Amino acid sequence: MNAILDEIIPYHGQLNYDLITLYDPNGLTIARADMPGIFGKSDELTPLVLKKNDDRQSSLEVSMYNGKLALLSLARLKGTAGPLSVLVVGNYLDQKSIDDFAATHALKVIFYFNDKQIMVHPVHANLGVEKSGHTTP
Repeated sequence: MNAILDEIIPYHGQLNYDLITLYDPNGLTIARADMPGIFGKSDELTPLVLKKNDDRQSSLEVSMYNGKLALLSLARLKGTAGPLSVLVVGNYLDQKSIDDFAATHALKVIFYFNDKQIMVHPVHANLGVEKSGHTTP
């Protein structure tokens, strides 16, 4: 496990990812860059990890993790005998990260979670966007 941590911890710090976690095919943590002492346990992402065992393509997901909204990339790592592990890399979505992303790409952004508006950019904008994604006049 130390060899895995030696590989993922530098990426966690240098590339400013909030989380990099490797899971086994049963959804148990093998290694976490943000908390190296936690392993062999399931967590909030276990259901997503278990779904990824049958999916060959990488995917992007938005999910709650550690009580925060996070943008996650999930990739199944396959060995010769089948699924080996699932790698999850992500960043928490807070107002600053949304503002930075939206400003960089000249976007207006609105996020809903459980039918409740939770973030918007620009912060005081009336975006004229309904939950369905349709723009209103």
